[in-house]
Order: sequence, then structure tokens, then C-alpha cells
Amino acid sequence: MAECIPDRNWQIVQKALEDNRVPKDTFLAEVCEAYKDRTKDEELSELIQYIEEDYYRDVLVAFFLSGMPRNDIAKFLRMEDDLLSKFELLVVNPFEFRNKLDIFWYAEKYADACVDERGRQIVQAGIQLGPYGLMAQYTHGNEDIPIDTKQITKKMLQVAYTLSQVARGNPITSMQTKEAFKWMNGASKMAKESERIGADTTEEDEA
Repeated sequence: MAECIPDRNWQIVQKALEDNRVPKDTFLAEVCEAYKDRTKDEELSELIQYIEEDYYRDVLVAFFLSGMPRNDIAKFLRMEDDLLSKFELLVVNPFEFRNKLDIFWYAEKYADACVDERGRQIVQAGIQLGPYGLMAQYTHGNEDIPIDTKQITKKMLQVAYTLSQVARGNPITSMQTKEAFKWMNGASKMAKESERIGADTTEEDEA
């Protein structure tokens, strides 16, 4: 079975530098050159900094593993899409993931290998809570997270349903049943409010 190695290209670069040779791939060869002389390519120099700094690498990997589209990551983090495209190719190449199992497996493996505890938490939050969970942690100033009320309502209903299944067989007065009831009640109210409001409330022409 083929091994899932999302940072395979970065490993190729590191190995080439170690062996003092030039990779066959043109882009990887350019990265090697930029690694040796940071003045040759400003963008690649910045890219290498993001990869080598644990904080930047962990946060960016978390956003990619969360399933957030690259152009949305670029917009939210105020970064160049082209730079993130190169980061993705080197560190979290999407073509390495054959299925969702690979994504979750790698996220767990990556989190366990994080040097910094904060990095581990961010990666876990990305895979468990998705893009909204990360965006909530990285809003700046008066930024608002674009929220689709219908999508959020569906998420709440999913959680409520899951909790109700967990509560099956428990007494009506048990904590599990009470918690499930709270979520179902809240999700039901939100669903009605969402229907009253109408379409996606992130649209500019809606109040």
C-alpha cells in the first residue's frame, strides 16, 4: 500500500540539500537554490521561513487539514494565494491523501509530533472543529466570521442528534438525556429562526 507522506516534496528538498545535489523537479530545484541564497527569491525565502518556523507551519497545516479551501485561507489570513499554493505543495500535498482516513490519520500523527503544545492544540482543533473553529481563534480586531445560518443550524442538529443517540437507554432524568434535550431544543429554535430570516445572512443585501 502506498504511504501517505504529505510533506514528501519538502523531504526531497531537505535530502537534496543534505547530499548537495539538485532535485530533478524544477520547482524543488528553485526551492533548494532559495534555501542556499535567501536573496535570490524573496517569495521562496518567505515560504521557507513559514515552513521552518514551528508556529507558522503548525497553524497553516491546521488550516489546510481543517478542510478550508486554499483561497479562503489566503483571504482570511491575509496571505498571498500563490505562496500558500507552494506551501501546500511542499508540506500538505492534497494528492498524497487517498481518502478521509488518510487525512485524519496524518492529522493525529502530525499533532503527536508537534514540538510546541500550542501547535498540537491548533492542529487538533482544525481536524475536530473544522474551519470555523480555527477562524474563531484567529479573528483580529472587529473582524466577523462569515456565518451561514442554515449551515450552522444543520451542524447543531447533527450534534443534537448524536447526543440523543448517546442518551438512548438512559433514564429521562440522567445528565446525558438532559444535555441531549438542551441541544435539541436549541437547534429546533435556531432552525425556526433560520427559516424566518431566510437565506444566508452573510449576503450584503440582507438585514
